[in-house]
Amino acid sequence: MLSLRAPGAAMSVDRYTIPGSGGVLRNKLGLTRHEDVDAALNTAATTRWHLMLQEPIPDRLDVAYLQSIHRRFFSPVLEWAGQLRQAGDEVGAGGTGIVYAMSGFFRTGLDDVFTQLARADYLRGLPRDRFAVELADA
Repeated sequence: MLSLRAPGAAMSVDRYTIPGSGGVLRNKLGLTRHEDVDAALNTAATTRWHLMLQEPIPDRLDVAYLQSIHRRFFSPVLEWAGQLRQAGDEVGAGGTGIVYAMSGFFRTGLDDVFTQLARADYLRGLPRDRFAVELADA
């Protein structure tokens, strides 16, 4: 099961976490324990992943498509699902143990990755091992 909390993570407050919770993600379900939020996120993502597997992959992959995946997977649990980070979101990392990218560079960095992938025809037709290497380098 996916967990968004690092063991022993420091407590801090941001727009993504419940104040004083040690990094429990704010959520629509009123859940206050890491384990419960993780379970809800996994259930939502698994259900939506199954539905997405039945759809064609769009010809053009971009930030908007990535946001739509995040929104579809996690919007049953997270109010902010599919939204890009805002200025100041990188401060504190909400006690999750995840270091957030600087918001000033976040969008341009994503655009650069998708530009590289488009130039490489989204790595279509590559064997699995080569695909993984190329994607990691993007």
